[in-house]
Amino acid sequence: MTKVSEIFKEINSKNIVNKNMKPSEFVSKAYSYYLKTYGSNNSLNGSVFEEIVIRVLLNNEIKPVYAQCKMSFVPNVIFDIVLYNEKMPISLSLKTSIRERWKQADLEAVALKYIYRNAKCFLASNSTNEIAVRKREENSYLGLDSFVDINSSEFDELVEYLKTMDYEENKSIPVFTSFKEYK
Repeated sequence: MTKVSEIFKEINSKNIVNKNMKPSEFVSKAYSYYLKTYGSNNSLNGSVFEEIVIRVLLNNEIKPVYAQCKMSFVPNVIFDIVLYNEKMPISLSLKTSIRERWKQADLEAVALKYIYRNAKCFLASNSTNEIAVRKREENSYLGLDSFVDINSSEFDELVEYLKTMDYEENKSIPVFTSFKEYK
């Protein structure tokens, strides 16, 4: 069992979160518990954050979820999360802190949209202030469709939007060259 799995098992066992919570509340409570209990750990923060978001997606019947995946026709990019639909794949770039990392997420979104013109690309973060700064410059991005504050109703709305889509497993051409799949 990995450290991230152990942390999430503890979060579940202490009933910090439950499936009936709003997505933003689920993420906020789980991540706050993690930080309070384990402190900030740069080697774990992103992985724990990603695992929490994956749990939110699965709790809302959004699956399959492809995490840390490489796609065949999009070289040199490892996507945090992809929800695959042949006509419109959706990527979620997850950042605990944006700073300059939004630039990488934007380039990854451009690469994805070069192959999948209808792809949707979102950057989701719990850095409310940094999200606000990026939103003020929203027309300055080439690939990202939106910045989402994961601690607000914006994330709840994104999850509701994601629930309206049909996702599929890759069948004919191996779209993903490496990934962790959650069902």
